[in-house]
Amino acid sequence: MRRYLGDGNYGGHYHKPEDVMQALWQVAVSETAEVLDGPWL
Repeated sequence: MRRYLGDGNYGGHYHKPEDVMQALWQVAVSETAEVLDGPWL
């Protein structure tokens, strides 16, 4: 499988640019905050 996918994260990159990572974290924090804010059953 490693030969097929190559090295890295399942054939992906080990690192992403800082601006890409910041955008991903913004979405993750926003979505998590929405879940925590409710509605609660």
